[in-house]
Amino acid sequence: MTLILTLVSMNKIVQVSDRRLTLDGEVCDSNANKLVCVGCDDAHFSIGYTGVAEISGQRTDYWLVDQIESIFSSGHRDVLNVYKELVDKATTAVRGLRYKWRLVHPKHKGLTLALAGFRQISGTTVPFLAYISNVDLDAASPFDVQTSFFRKGWIYDPRPPADKQMLYINGAEGAFMAGDKPANAILKRYWETMRLLRKVDLGYRPEGRTTADRMAWLVRQATKHPRYGPYIGPDCLSVVLHPDNPGMPTYYHPEKATTIEYGPHLVIPMLSVWDMEVDLEPHIPDLADPTKRS
Repeated sequence: MTLILTLVSMNKIVQVSDRRLTLDGEVCDSNANKLVCVGCDDAHFSIGYTGVAEISGQRTDYWLVDQIESIFSSGHRDVLNVYKELVDKATTAVRGLRYKWRLVHPKHKGLTLALAGFRQISGTTVPFLAYISNVDLDAASPFDVQTSFFRKGWIYDPRPPADKQMLYINGAEGAFMAGDKPANAILKRYWETMRLLRKVDLGYRPEGRTTADRMAWLVRQATKHPRYGPYIGPDCLSVVLHPDNPGMPTYYHPEKATTIEYGPHLVIPMLSVWDMEVDLEPHIPDLADPTKRS
């Protein structure tokens, strides 16, 4: 399970995910990548995923990058074709999903892709949010898995004021919506976050790092839920997108201070970058020391 938060407004989109990957009910990776940045002919957007950890013997994020590369290689480089083809590819791959050579139970085949970004339509740049999922988005349980994937998307009206924004939750929504005392406390933090973001996020090109930091803080609040919290990691990645800039700044939000920076995957028609990692204080060997030579 994963927690994906997506903020959509006219002047920016911010998507934040935790990094904990669970497989067969156990934590198998605390530094997994749940975000993919995509640039194509008519759009730049982020994809966050929640659900199955592996598809076709590889981590779901690697599978997703492979599929987007394949779509671009076939000559389809617009967001609608990427959107449509991912539905078909996900349906085929998940239908025969296996783990340790055994078919996975249908209720454990849930997968949701949340695509959020900016798209050019007749010369106008508009924000969009779209889902590819085999889970009923309105269901209380993440195990309400459907037999096939569906598409559901919104193109936002470019006319509302810049301070109008929505914050969407996908994945471990029970941490907010379970109705118990811990969930009610976390839901209160959600509304506090929304009020704060409306106060500080005004303007044509507001600073995205402030927003991403606050959303990462909200993810860490969700880790405190006794049932859903163990499936949410405290370290987060984020992507910030603006309508007038094809660049996609990304940030790493660790719970504890570290000199290592991580970034999401990146896929554009002529290039893909996987598992970005930067050490801000790398060890520099003493080349004069004979014991340090390889």
